Amino acid sequence: MSDKSEETRVEINQILQKFENEVFRNLDKKANVSDVTNLLNTKADLGNTQNSLQNKVNTQEFESLKLIVDRINKEIVNKIDFNKFDAYMIDNRTVIDEIQKELGLKANLKETLALLNKKADIEKVNAALIQVTEDLDQKCSIQQVKKFQNCFNFKNIL
Repeated sequence: MSDKSEETRVEINQILQKFENEVFRNLDKKANVSDVTNLLNTKADLGNTQNSLQNKVNTQEFESLKLIVDRINKEIVNKIDFNKFDAYMIDNRTVIDEIQKELGLKANLKETLALLNKKADIEKVNAALIQVTEDLDQKCSIQQVKKFQNCFNFKNIL
């Protein structure tokens, strides 16, 4: 009879160990609430992004401004000496090159919308967190498992 009790106790301990391992695996898979909150707080806001895109100088406007600057440069050539004009042109080329670099660095509308479409939907994240919480609520806590295990071990001693 004692061997049978010992076998049963060992089996129950193994089952409890497997259950405990499963609980720990599920806890490891759970998203950290502060990490999710931080990610959601740093998520791009659609309104701000659209405002920024509306304020951005588009290529057509840039080209028209470039033509105006070139026309002004031609007029200035006729009014100043060559050395001053050459220095002015170098300055203008530098400014135009910087503007072109800045335009190249700015995201276009398609890229921004693609990034916005890839971001996590807050409702889906909340639903997933609720589901994980519900799943964990249905599981025994470690304290309950240890209490059960202690009760079982105490009864086996008697």
